[in-house]
Amino acid sequence: MLQPPTVPGLEGDLDEDFKKAVEVIVQYDRASASLLQRRLGIGYARACRIMDKLEAAGVVGPSEGSKPREVLFRSYDELVAKGGKPPKNEQEDVFGVPENYKVPSGIKLSKTDNIPWGNQFSDAIERQDFKDPQVDFPVHLGFDNEEKLYTESLLDIGSLIIAGNTLSQKENLADTILLTNLLRYSPQKLRIILNDPTHYLDLYNGIPHLLSPVINEHSKVISAFKWSLAEMDRRLRQFAQAGIRDIASYNEMSGALGLPYILLITFFDFFDIEPKMP
Repeated sequence: MLQPPTVPGLEGDLDEDFKKAVEVIVQYDRASASLLQRRLGIGYARACRIMDKLEAAGVVGPSEGSKPREVLFRSYDELVAKGGKPPKNEQEDVFGVPENYKVPSGIKLSKTDNIPWGNQFSDAIERQDFKDPQVDFPVHLGFDNEEKLYTESLLDIGSLIIAGNTLSQKENLADTILLTNLLRYSPQKLRIILNDPTHYLDLYNGIPHLLSPVINEHSKVISAFKWSLAEMDRRLRQFAQAGIRDIASYNEMSGALGLPYILLITFFDFFDIEPKMP
């Protein structure tokens, strides 16, 4: 029986998924966490973890922004025969953030160095790479060295943290994410929950995509998170009953009766949630 190549840090419980992941990547000649998630029926976090192991073993090349990863092996047998390659001994990240969770260092937030934050909706809407994105539910995170939009899919990202000081204009990116997807998808395809104690997002009140008015009270923000978790559990049970593992497959099977995707955006200040001293 063929055994997976020896890869430092590859736990035994991932061996079978590792082999299946290689077969999927070779079959489709492309590699992404979302592809593994759909084809292996696993969670996004585990798919990202397997992608890290695939890169360490030399199955796929390193991530290069929005470009597809290079597939370096043509079969699982070839990988076993060559034994994979050991991961590079890179300096440990003091923050412990996996590479696939970071925006690549070559990405600029603005087209020119003189603008502190240029990732505004107006920077993107007239561009051809905005009009014809290569991914569903696109997020435009900045510009590459050729001034092309660097675009990721919300489906691949799963979750995104936008951090910065008071003057960093983080709201511009939130607006770009919202407006980009509001233009592309109807309320039947995309529903949105906005949590914002700062009241910045109140301007979106009244749009048909909202599942509720913009939530401003902290207690209701917690309730929105609890509802989201309950809805996720309900959908997973619904998928299981239908013999389906993800929403894309479920909607393909259900047609007009498919479920909308849900986008949850939350603004908060860490000081607002800090435990209060008695």
